[in-house]
Formats: sequence, structure tokens, C-alpha cells
Amino acid sequence: MDSIRPARAADAPLLAALGAQVFFDTYATEGVNLAIAREVAEFFTAERFLALLQEPTVELLVLARGEGLLGFAQSQLDVSHRLLQPGRPAELQRLYLQRRCHGQGLGAHLLRAAESGMAARGATVCWLDAWVHNQQARAFYARQGYTELGADVYRYEEDVHETRIYARALGPENPAP
Repeated sequence: MDSIRPARAADAPLLAALGAQVFFDTYATEGVNLAIAREVAEFFTAERFLALLQEPTVELLVLARGEGLLGFAQSQLDVSHRLLQPGRPAELQRLYLQRRCHGQGLGAHLLRAAESGMAARGATVCWLDAWVHNQQARAFYARQGYTELGADVYRYEEDVHETRIYARALGPENPAP
């Protein structure tokens, strides 16, 4: 039975491994280069996830099946973007799901749980960025009621990647699709 729950400290090594797996599957389309290897080594560590769990503006939800994790959602309150309209924003920083779980409705279920958590903490809009070459993610967010607001870039070290910014209003007046 699958369940969505808040992440716990004991999940930190699982989150690190799962995050690295999904990151490689998504972004290492031309193989693992040095920048990708360094980015994974920096962001996907148990210590990094333990620190995120201590951050009061961050919420980490996990999609669990038994003892294993299939996915997770990471959001942070009060992170704005120049393309957003006024309101209290929350950024969906990661919605990671193992590739073998795609197409089963699990991503939408996890996204709705993350949106509910953001709204419960006072956010009025959820926004995210998606890599321009990740057509699967971009189509998913469009199906989930997100509007593309425009282009941006993501920088890591010397690498620059084109992204698209998506947003969706949160609250009872904007029910899930």
C-alpha cells in the first residue's frame, strides 16, 4: 500500500539515494559529466536532507511503499520569482518520482499533497521551474493546471540551462484538476 507522509530523519539516506537516481535519469541524458556529478554530490546527501528537515519554511513529503520510497516532494514557503503576481508564494523545488512509477497517477497524488501542505501553511500560489528539455514534466504540470509564465535559466557552476516557470493558484477557489 502506497502512502504519503512527512519525511523523517531516518528517511534522509533514502531521500539522498532516490534524489540522485531521479536526477541522473532526468538530467544526465548525454551521460554523467563532471558538473552533473558535482551537483549530485552537493545536493543529494543525507546531511543536506537532514538540514532541510530542520528548516521551518521547508516541507518534505515522501511517497512510501512499505519500507521503500518511490518519490518525494520538496517545497519552501516565501520563495518568490520575478514572473509571479502578488501573493504568498511557495516554490515546489522538487517533485521526484522513480521513472518506473510514471503514468500511474502517483505524481499527481504527491503533487496534490504538496499543494495542500503549502496552502495549509498560508501559500496562495505554487510555482516551479522545469528544464526546457524535460517535455514529460512540462506536459505533466500543464495537465495539473499549471500555467507557463515564461522563460528563465538555472545556473550551476559554469553550466546554464534554460527553464520554464509554471504557477498555479492554491486554495479552495482553485480545486485540483
